[in-house]
Formats: sequence, structure tokens, C-alpha cells
Amino acid sequence: MIKTLLLTLSVAVLPGQATSPPLAPPPPLPMIAAPAATDIQFTVTSRAADGQAQLSLTYGGEGRGRGQNSGPEAWNDLRGLNRADLDRDPPAAVAFEIVRPAGTVACSGVGGGGAATGGCRFRPDGGFAGALAARVGARPDERQLFQLALSDFRLETLDELQRQDYPRPDLNDVVAMGIHGVDAAYVRGMAEAGYRLGSIDDLVGFRIHGVTPEYIAQMAALGASFTRLSAGDLMAMRIHGVTPDFAREMAALGYAGERPSELVAMRIHRITPELVGALAASGYRDLSAETLMAFGIHGVTPGYIRAIAAAGYDDVGADQLLAFRIHGVTPEYIAQVAAAGHRDLTAGQLVSLRIHGADSAWARRMTADRSDRRRPG
Repeated sequence: MIKTLLLTLSVAVLPGQATSPPLAPPPPLPMIAAPAATDIQFTVTSRAADGQAQLSLTYGGEGRGRGQNSGPEAWNDLRGLNRADLDRDPPAAVAFEIVRPAGTVACSGVGGGGAATGGCRFRPDGGFAGALAARVGARPDERQLFQLALSDFRLETLDELQRQDYPRPDLNDVVAMGIHGVDAAYVRGMAEAGYRLGSIDDLVGFRIHGVTPEYIAQMAALGASFTRLSAGDLMAMRIHGVTPDFAREMAALGYAGERPSELVAMRIHRITPELVGALAASGYRDLSAETLMAFGIHGVTPGYIRAIAAAGYDDVGADQLLAFRIHGVTPEYIAQVAAAGHRDLTAGQLVSLRIHGADSAWARRMTADRSDRRRPG
């Protein structure tokens, strides 16, 4: 099972590294109301974006829940089916096979009206099952082999893991690697980039969040602060959206020396190049990274700055703005204090009033008292 992914991952840096011919269609499979655990239904349509096939499979019996798998497939991988089969008029029988190391998914049904639909059966590959059992110490069942066929998992991935001295995976690890795209090229590429992770879970976590050799190289090209990063830093950056473009744009705005953890903090608190530009347009330029993050944490936004300026405080410094926000000095509060007779207060005086309990209720009482004193006796 894939365990909870932690930001702190164990890592060791390696030395020196910081259309097949159509098949004769079998008889169409009957559709039944309560599918068995191995029953598989398919739909194939054409993807407008890239012209590939969109294959959707549903499988599993009602007692165990239905599984679903949907994604693009090359037409050549659907042996016996082509794009024209989807538009047959009148609709006609179709059949195709998906041949993978773990087994073959053989499907038959009807094509027409822009789609092909029908049922499939899975034929496991006994040789693959035996070779997998020899590597992981347990023989996969048919459901696991089906999942491995869907993900096109290959035994060379396990051989590469062994070469890189990873712990021996179990069957659940193997299925997870297949689902998330951990293949031999990925394991090898991460090793060449300097990362041999401490567990299969860590490796799958990297893959899930998009930590790739290419990403590592792109970040390293930004400068010394981004070379030989820890596994935890890499994971945190990818989870929170620290991309090479984000780092470059922040550098162009004067934040070139920020460490990975500071860029992560900026992303967490929604500090973006666009926000920095908007703050500059509001008169707050060249803010330190610490002040920027404080603005983000406490909600000092360009909208808040404009509202405070419209309330008569258009020349407040960054520190005073933060004090305003932290202590609840809002345009509404400023108006209530003015109505209570306290006009033209400095920013410091406003904050002091707020700190010492001069809240909105106090301002309303003061306004009522002033109205009573002005009312004729």
C-alpha cells in the first residue's frame, strides 16, 4: 500500500551526481445487468485535440465496486480497430486487442455513430506472472495482472530498481508504480540526476507530484541555491507550484537570492509576480521577502490598500499597513471613529485606539453620546 507521503524523504546522492492487420471479429459478448468481478466494458471515441483514441474501461462486480480507467491510446495499440470503425453506417461488429506484457485485453462490440462500445475479457500472461513472482516473492492475482496490463508495466522496471539498490517492492508497490508511471527510464533518470530515494513510496511520491529529472535540471540551472536540493525541498516545491518560470519571474523582480523554502512560502501565501506588480503600482515597491510574506499572511492586498487610501490614509508605510491589518483597522472602523469625533488621527493613533479597546461598539456609543449632547433639552 502507498503510505502517507511525507515532505521529509530519505535520499542518498549517488557518487558524482548531485496498424496491425485487423483480427477476425469474434462473436459480440453479451451485456448483462449484474457484471461479474472480471467483466469489462469498453467505449472508444476519437480525441479531437490529438487524433488519438480515447479508451474508457469499466470493470469489477457490484459487490467489490466498479473500477474505471480512461485515457488516450494510440490507434496502433488497439490492434484491429481504426478511426473509421467508429463511423460505420449502419453500425457493424468490431473487435480489437490490447497486448501488454502482463496479458491481453480482447474486446468486441459495435462501432458506429462516432463510438465503439462493447465488452472485453482479460487473458493473463502466465510467463509474466511467474517472472514477476520471482522478483517480488509473491504471485499476482488476475486483478493485479489486469491493472499491470492497463498501465503497460514492464519487468525491466524491477530490474532497474535492483540495480539502483532499492528495497524489493511488494505487489501493491508494483501496481502503484504502474498506475503512476514509474518505469525503468524514470528510475534511471532520477539516479543520473543524483537521487536514489529511500523507499518505493518515496519514488512513487516523486512521480505523482512531477519531480522529474527534467525539473531537477531546470531548477539547478537557476543557480547554486537550487543545485543538489534535498528530496524534501524538491517535493515541497512541486506540491506548491514553484516552477522554474515562477523562480525566474521573482528573480526579475528583485528576489533572486531566495532559498527554495522561501519560494515555497511565497507560493503558500499567494505571493505571485502579478501581486508584486500590483503592490508596486499601489506605491509599495522594493519590499523585502519577509514583508511580502507578511502581507500575504495578514491579507494586505492591493484592494485593502486602495480602501485605506480612500479612507484618508494614502501615505501609510508598509509596517503601519501591517499593523492596521493585524489589529483590525478597516475603512469602516476609520469612518466610525471619525463619526465619534476623532478625526485626523495619525496611523499610529488609530492603531493605539484599536489596541486599547476602542472597538466599533465604543465608536457607536461615542457617536450616540455626541448626538445626545447636541439634542435640545
